[in-house]
Amino acid sequence: MFPQLPVISPRLCPQHQRPLDLYYHDDKECLCDQCCRDGHKGHRVVKPQEEWKGRWRELVPMQAETPRRIQEMEKELKEFPLTAQLHKLCPGPTEGGCGALL
Repeated sequence: MFPQLPVISPRLCPQHQRPLDLYYHDDKECLCDQCCRDGHKGHRVVKPQEEWKGRWRELVPMQAETPRRIQEMEKELKEFPLTAQLHKLCPGPTEGGCGALL
């Protein structure tokens, strides 16, 4: 009925040929458990799912903020031609500035 989806095998550590099932937070890279034991003892290592959840928590407020920031930028873009016109009308600094126009 539906086409068969390809089977995705886990990425393997090039050194140990084991699944990359840990995430080293400081270097922002995935590790296998053997690499973790060999060279990253005492470092902040988490499961990739935990790191994903933490990043998702950071992303949600940013997504909520985006429409407001877009509206602000659109408003500034609409005001830009008026500002440009005012600058064209302004006399130079030696001629008294734009105080009378603004």
